[in-house]
Amino acid sequence: MSQILMGIVGGYVVATVAESLQHRLFGHTPYCLRKAWRYFPKHLEWFRLVWWSHTLVHHFAAAGNRFTSPITPSPEALGPMTQQQRNIVTGNHFGLTTKWSDVIWFMWLPLTTVPLFWATLGEQAAIAAIVPMLFPPLFSKFVHRHIHSPYDVAIRESGLPTRWLLRTRYGRAMIRHHWMHHRYAGSNFNLLLGGDWILGVGRRPTNNDIREMSEQGITLD
Repeated sequence: MSQILMGIVGGYVVATVAESLQHRLFGHTPYCLRKAWRYFPKHLEWFRLVWWSHTLVHHFAAAGNRFTSPITPSPEALGPMTQQQRNIVTGNHFGLTTKWSDVIWFMWLPLTTVPLFWATLGEQAAIAAIVPMLFPPLFSKFVHRHIHSPYDVAIRESGLPTRWLLRTRYGRAMIRHHWMHHRYAGSNFNLLLGGDWILGVGRRPTNNDIREMSEQGITLD
């Protein structure tokens, strides 16, 4: 039992840190790294499209306040898109969800630590560690879209597991944390809470932020 518990806790830490790091480096790629794309355009095209879809469309080109009204891309954003870009944007509903094929993108980094769990804590711990590593892709696919809805709409229209999560203190903290990410895109990258604070990129709301959350109907504990 202790092996399983250590595996779950360790897997959670690995998963939340990996999610924060990957979201920051790929979804919001720093300019110093984006400069490398021009030298390897063919090999790094996928990374450019991920950044473009997430940062330019989901964060900046979508109309509405993103939490109390539907996310739709502005005509200016859709106009210059190639067909490949349009397919990406419509395929993930303007960044609100992900495809099952994207699971490997979330999982590859945390899964590299499974052999370490096996070698240091044993087989049971290694298997248990995989469970929390599944949370980031599941949250992105099933929970993220409802975070961008009014709270009462999210509770009414989400499936039972998501509805249960959003009613917990953890779920409401997730909503506020993600609201801060859309206000300050250089911080609060997690849906699976914790890694941002470990990596030093967590940001707490100011009094003005709290007032705006309240005005937008964000649940405050």
